Amino acid sequence: MSEDYKRNATASWSGFSHQGQVGILIALRELQKDNVDEDNTFVQFEKHEDVAIFSKTDREIRYLGVHQVKAYYSNGANNKSKYKSVLNGDFEDGEERYLHTVVEINDWDTSATENLNNIKRFEYENDIYHCGTTEIENYIKKELVKLIGDNKGKVESAIKRLTYKLDLKIRNEHQKETKNLFDIKFSLSELRTFIFEESEFLLNEIFECRKLFYNLYIESKKMSSLSKPEIVNVDKLIDKVYHHLSDEKFLIFIKRLNLSRSPENLSSTQSVFNEDGLKQVFFKLLMNLNVCPDLDSNDLTLVYFELNYRLTTIIDDEDDAKEVVRNILNNLESQMVLWENTNLINRNINGAFHKFNPDFFDTRNKEEKAEDFNKFMNYNGSTSFICRETAKTNLENE
Repeated sequence: MSEDYKRNATASWSGFSHQGQVGILIALRELQKDNVDEDNTFVQFEKHEDVAIFSKTDREIRYLGVHQVKAYYSNGANNKSKYKSVLNGDFEDGEERYLHTVVEINDWDTSATENLNNIKRFEYENDIYHCGTTEIENYIKKELVKLIGDNKGKVESAIKRLTYKLDLKIRNEHQKETKNLFDIKFSLSELRTFIFEESEFLLNEIFECRKLFYNLYIESKKMSSLSKPEIVNVDKLIDKVYHHLSDEKFLIFIKRLNLSRSPENLSSTQSVFNEDGLKQVFFKLLMNLNVCPDLDSNDLTLVYFELNYRLTTIIDDEDDAKEVVRNILNNLESQMVLWENTNLINRNINGAFHKFNPDFFDTRNKEEKAEDFNKFMNYNGSTSFICRETAKTNLENE
């Protein structure tokens, strides 16, 4: 595997990733140990393996626990030999070194595979040494209940706050040029502050939006037909979108994907997040077309500049195209966006805007059409739809 591919595996990191959630669990358990110096004990991500717990004094740094997380569900994941490189290859130093798996390893004690690194399996509960990606949240909640009591609302707020704080830290650090510069860590005292914060978690919309986007991205990679180098290009692109855009710009990006919604619905993050459109158009094309778009940092859209194709999450049928055109033009006008000779990649519709809604161009407030509106229509009036399959064929042949 190329160094470039390994480097861009960091694009798969977020507070919502399995590695991130495992790190939160490890830190919560460390927080409950006796005689821990919480101000000088840290949980660290992406530096010393996937997750590490270390203590720091004026004289030294001690790595108390070092963890590799392998989310393998593929054939052979139940066999110890699948993890041969972890057990016998390069592994950062630490007083205790752990392997985390999402499935049970059936032959851990009987396999001929050596374990020269003396790696232990992480015990999630009595004699349970694996944890699936859909199960990790329950383990985190159990630890939070031990800390703050069995209050569902407080536990939900705490897990969201911890996840969001980690996700924000990862996004900020990923804006640095190389992984060697990343400094993703929290002291245990910081984590305690997050956990016991009394105020309600107020970032639910962006939390859910980022969580859904990230999870769809990871799922779509599993179904991708692209080669590893081609996936590297997509990872780099998603890295720009997910890690480099602020929450405000990320929400604008999501809204620009779905301008077919009414202006009223577009003002609500909950309404504008189009999960089906992300699956059926956005990620479907990204993960199965060997041409990668660019992020237009001005418009906050993904564009195939060769043909001026912009990715959307529009999945409306052609029968609804008249209303879709009206909504798009109203939204573009209100957001002061100008797209000239642009083709919007969607699931079903082909054809120019004017074809589907000529009345909008001819009769909309004629007496109020000022110079700015005429300029707007001269640009955006030339916009067209192009369906996903036609766009894919054209881009492959470009």
